[in-house]
Amino acid sequence: MLRLCCCKNDTRPLHYPLCAGWHTFCFPIRVMRFAITKMDKRVSPVFDVSRSIDLYDSDGYGQRAVFVSSHSLPASLGEKISFLLECDINTVLCGAITQEGELSLIRHNIETYSFVRGSISDVVEAWEHKNLSDAQFLLPGCSGPRHCCRMRRNQGRSHRCTDR
Repeated sequence: MLRLCCCKNDTRPLHYPLCAGWHTFCFPIRVMRFAITKMDKRVSPVFDVSRSIDLYDSDGYGQRAVFVSSHSLPASLGEKISFLLECDINTVLCGAITQEGELSLIRHNIETYSFVRGSISDVVEAWEHKNLSDAQFLLPGCSGPRHCCRMRRNQGRSHRCTDR
């Protein structure tokens, strides 16, 4: 997901142009890749039964997202996790998710934004503008998207979930 320019110090995301001689843009940026589970151009209502996924590169939540590709997902949870790891996914945006699925993602250092709904294009725009907590992107009955990730300070032995 990172590339080098002619000066070998450029780690800009793939969608940034290469530097032009003076290396004005040569600075390290870690690109993150996030995935949105989908069904008919909308966020799939349940992660565990979703069959397809869109991948995006971004510099982080609230940053521009660039579409990478669409893929079919395997049926079993274990195979889904393996596929996400192969694709170097950092974050998953999805509808509802079972506790087993959420904990499995967290165990593999994949952050989750669950209980999200809406069209894929609207959700990507909400990602770019940090608006995933708007009511229009929440499944009915949810007060906010649930954001879960592994806490780094306990050597990854615990996790934290917050409602945003």
